[in-house]
This record gives sequence, structure tokens and C-alpha cells, in this order.
Amino acid sequence: MKTISILFRFVLLLIGGLCQAQQYTISLSSVGSGGTLTGGGYSIDSVIGEPAASIELSGGHYTLESGFWPGTAAFTMPQWVLRDTNGPPARFGHAMAYDSARGVTVMYGGGQAVPDVGYVGFGEVWEWNGAQWRQRTTYNSSNAWHQDGNGYWVPNYGDTPAGRLQHAMAYDSRRGRVVMFGGRSASPGGGDSFFGDTWEWDGLRWQFRATNGPVARISHTMAYDESRGVTVMFGGFSPGDFGNVWEWDGVSWKGFTPTNGPASNYSQDAGSMAYDSVAREILYGPTTDGFTLRFFWSWDGHDWHSRGAGFTPTIYSPAYGAMVFDDFGQQFVYFGGQNGYQNFFGGNTTAFLKSGTSASGSWSVLPDAGQGSLFSGGEFINLSNFVAMLNAHADPVSLFLWNQFPPDTQQTLADPNATSDETKSVLRTNLSNIIKGSSIFDASRFAGVNLSVETLVLQRLNPKGPDLIRFNRLLLEDAYPIEILRSPPTPSGRMRLAAAYDSRRHAVVTMGGLYDPGASQSVGNETWELLAVERLVINEQPLSQYRAPGDTAVFRVAASGPKGTALNYQWSFGNQPLTDGGRISGAQSAALQIANVGAADVGQYQVQVSAGRDAVQSSPAILTLNPKLQIFRIAPAFNLLWGSSNIVLEHSDVVTSNWVAVPGANSPFDIAPVGARKFFRLRPTE
Repeated sequence: MKTISILFRFVLLLIGGLCQAQQYTISLSSVGSGGTLTGGGYSIDSVIGEPAASIELSGGHYTLESGFWPGTAAFTMPQWVLRDTNGPPARFGHAMAYDSARGVTVMYGGGQAVPDVGYVGFGEVWEWNGAQWRQRTTYNSSNAWHQDGNGYWVPNYGDTPAGRLQHAMAYDSRRGRVVMFGGRSASPGGGDSFFGDTWEWDGLRWQFRATNGPVARISHTMAYDESRGVTVMFGGFSPGDFGNVWEWDGVSWKGFTPTNGPASNYSQDAGSMAYDSVAREILYGPTTDGFTLRFFWSWDGHDWHSRGAGFTPTIYSPAYGAMVFDDFGQQFVYFGGQNGYQNFFGGNTTAFLKSGTSASGSWSVLPDAGQGSLFSGGEFINLSNFVAMLNAHADPVSLFLWNQFPPDTQQTLADPNATSDETKSVLRTNLSNIIKGSSIFDASRFAGVNLSVETLVLQRLNPKGPDLIRFNRLLLEDAYPIEILRSPPTPSGRMRLAAAYDSRRHAVVTMGGLYDPGASQSVGNETWELLAVERLVINEQPLSQYRAPGDTAVFRVAASGPKGTALNYQWSFGNQPLTDGGRISGAQSAALQIANVGAADVGQYQVQVSAGRDAVQSSPAILTLNPKLQIFRIAPAFNLLWGSSNIVLEHSDVVTSNWVAVPGANSPFDIAPVGARKFFRLRPTE
């Protein structure tokens, strides 16, 4: 086969978007003279900016006295979405970082507990593109370790790091590198090794950088300071290095010994770190003072500044969670961590802190899985049918519930003269009490029920605490799919997890974690995303593709909009809108199909997704009939496309030699528009 080598240079375009607000909300935090009106987020129909003696809030029937109160743009809390259940193997203590140049979340490492062995650390690189996981490297411990003259196992520091967990990673956007430091691993001989090595992943390969920086450590955290161009590291379990802040500029490490900030006489290994791109500072926490675990601090490159006592002034903030900065919502997002101070299994706290919040500011905390699963009455969408099934108790689940109800509840449900409010009230109270108890699952009881994916995910964990309440609620929703409204999904509790913020899709991505440390039980390998749905956003871009003449090409897109809004689609070829007919179908849907493709179909396809007055254009996707290696610029990265089978994609820094296979390379393959120039070619497999 003839090989094609390609040398490319890059131009990075930044495209900004305008957001048109369509409705507004009244800020209720300052209503009245010293009092607080609860129940925020009510929409008003009045025109913002016009004074009014009073404004009535829809749904609450409150009246604002003392004239007009300023309005702010309407905001809908982000929603958790279960995106994938076939990801990398379950793990905890791993690390993730978002590569904004290539539009992928990079994950490395983590571990699993192995009976009679201890733990095993993973050594593969995985990447999530918003639609699927791709394994980029394989791992063989013999490439990462060797025995020295005394028989001790030591790292090679060659072309691959030793598999590890409890390390830290951050993405250096100026240099297009994921920076990794530290962690621990079991050597081939079984010893527990702590690392003090620095590695960088450029999207194609690992490069070993240094061992002469900070001392070896675990459970530390890192974030990249975009304004100063340095990766900042703090904390962890590192004997002899309590309290120091370290910064990596791509060449060397520089250490700082602040005189203020988190307590320096304790190991600060429970916190997480994220960079605030608005305030241009790094937030770290929670930290401990030896008695409480809740304090947050910001680092400006010189000094620490107090950012308050955590989620509330009186309770502990979850340790061993994950924090990212949502630059679209201009807020920190914290998820997971240890469930309370005495319950050491993982929690599913989701909390938000606005950029630049002062030390007296507070976090907004979403209800946990238990609180959010209790019944309110509004979710009984087919009340009469539900009551009839309970009264008949002909199926096993209805019979079980009926036997759990006290006599007065049974009497109300059987009374044809009972009002809907009375019926909802007893159902709300009794069903909430039932799901707050022990597990209601029994294999024979639910044998005829089609269990949802989320239910099955929780079932595997043997859930406890808030997750058990959630599990029971899901079982009832599965048993009565047209009688009970489906509640918003939420991840199971977890600690020692990893998260990253996908700035292209406005999504917090998380996978894995530790559910029950006592049993060394990891959560599953499902992937969750917290999506910002206060405005329209594309979650999965259409992919470029090669097709042989006569094949069928299918381009797909996935988008999310504010709750209750209908999404509309319009695909275009070049600059011309497409319509259904002949070989084309789905021109106004999420999936465009072109049958019997030929030369006239080669080119660029895009889709515009709209919801009301808001519209967003997808990235272009290329259709080619040429099986040879080709390169296309698909912002913000480049696409390599090819169609030949039984080939290997290789790259080199020079065209004449040193060709190396690109691990995990399938067409289309994204390459970053930053870093050193590369040559690429295809080589037939032997």
C-alpha cells in the first residue's frame, strides 16, 4: 500500500456565542425588611426594568412590597444524565483532565482492590469524546519497571509511566499537555511504592519529565492556572512536605512555603482543586484544622485567601470528592465525597459556588439521592389508575404495598368519595415511609417488572443510606411507569472519584469512585455527566467518516435544552439546507442518513439545532469516499480520516525515521492543534 505523510501547522479559532434571555426570575434573598422569602426561582411575566408597586410570583402567590426588586436571568440547575454503562473497568483513585484542544476528557490510572493481594493499579490511557470511551494505550508492567542491582523493583522512566492510583492530573492549555504527578502503585514484587515523578501526555504518547521536584506523595490535587501558565499542586500525604505549594511551568518545579492558609501541621489529603477562570485564582478544599474538615481557600500565586467554612458553617464538607470549575455557569461544582463524618461510604452531594464568592458566601447544595426521591404528590400522573391497581392488589408489587399501608390509609384509598388531595396526601406520606425503610426488592416480587438501567446500576452496589432510598423509588417507578412520573436521574454515592469539565459541551464528566471503603467496593463503570441545560447545548457532535461508494452514511447529533423545550434540527450539505427525499432521510431529525453514497455526496455536513429563539450550529463533519489517509481541520482539533482495513496509524517527529504506532487510533482520529509538528502515515499490518 502506498503511504501518505502529512505535515500540518495550525490556526486556532475562538468563536464566542451570545445568549438571549427569554425569562427572568426575582431574587428572593433580599425581600422584605430583614426577612427572607423562601421558594426562589419563581418566574414573572412582567417586563424587567419597569417599576411596579408589587409583582405577584406565579406558583407562590407571594407579593413583593416596597416597589420593584431587581431581576436576574433565569437559571435552571444542571441535570445529571447517565451517558454510558460500558466504559473502562470500574476503579477508584484515578484522575481525569479535559483536553480542550482535542475536545476529549483524558483518564489515567486508578485501582481496584484484589483479595489477598491488596490493590492493582491501572496503567492505560482512556479518552471520552462525549459519546464513547476509547482506550489509547495498553499497559505492560515489564515496560514500566525493572530490578536494580540489589533486586529492588524501580520505575524505568522510559516511554510509559507505571500504573498507579491516588495521583493528580491537570491540562496545560498553552502547551497542549496533560501533566501528571505522583501517586502510588504495587510493584511487580508486591511492594507499595510512592511516586515523585512528573509525566506529560500530548494526545499521542507519554513523555517523562522530572523526578527532581516535589517529594513523592499520594492524594494530592492539581489545577492549571491559565493566567500565569503554571500547573499548581498542593496537599496530599507527603511526609516532610506539609503546607508547601508547588508550581510546574513545563520545565521545572518551584516551591512556595506560605505563612498563611490551610493548616500546615496536618496532611491535607481530603481536598480537591479547580481554577476559577473568571476570578483568576485557584480554589482548594475542604481542608482540616485537626478538628473539623470543611475549610476552603483560594491561591493567587503568592498567598492563600480564606473562602469560608465550606458548604455550611456548621457541618463538615465531604472529603475525597471532586471539584471542577464550570466556566459557562461561572461557578465551582463539587460532587461526591465521604458521606458524613461517621458514615464512611460514598455520598452523592452536588454543590455549587459562584465565582469570586467571599469568605462569608455559601454553597448551593442539591438534595441528595434520599431527599430527592421522597414523594411530594405531584408525581402521581395517573392517580385513578394507580389507586385502582393498589386496591385490586393483583400484582405482587401492589400486594406488597397494600400490606404495608396502615388501615386508615387502606380505607382512604378504597373510599370512592375521597378527594384527589386526600389520596395524594396518604400516598405521599406512606410511600415515602416505605422507601425510607429497608430494600423493597425481591426477585419474585419484581420478576415481571422491566428494571431501568439506573435501577440495575444501583442494584449491583447493594445500596445503603440515600442510595437505598433512591433504589426503592426507582423500583416503584419501574413497576408503575405510567402512574408515577420518572424522577431526575442522579449518580450513586462515591468518594475518591475523578471529574473533569468539558468546556465545549458545558458538561461535568465523572466516572468511577469508591462506594464502600470497608468492603473495598468500587462503583460501576458507568459514565455520568452534569449538563448545563439553562440554554441549548450540543452534547455529541457529528463524526466525520469514510464510506465506500454505495454504502449508507449516517451522521448523528445529541443536544439538550431547557426543560420543556422542543428541539428542532436542520442538516445542511455545504451551505445548502437538506430536505428528505430520494436517498436522504432525517434531514430535520437528530440522525441524517444518506443512502447509496457517491462522489456528489462528498463534503461537509452540519446541523443547526434550535429551541425557541436559541440556536446552535454543530461542528462540521466530513464525508469522504477516499480510503487513503487525509487530514481535515474540524475546530478546535484536526481529524485524520482513512478507510483502509488492516492498517496501523503511525507518527514521527521527522519524516525519515522513528515511526511509532499511535495507540488506540481509529478513524476518525483527533489530533491537537498545539504542540510540536508531526508526520503521520498508514502502514499495513504484518
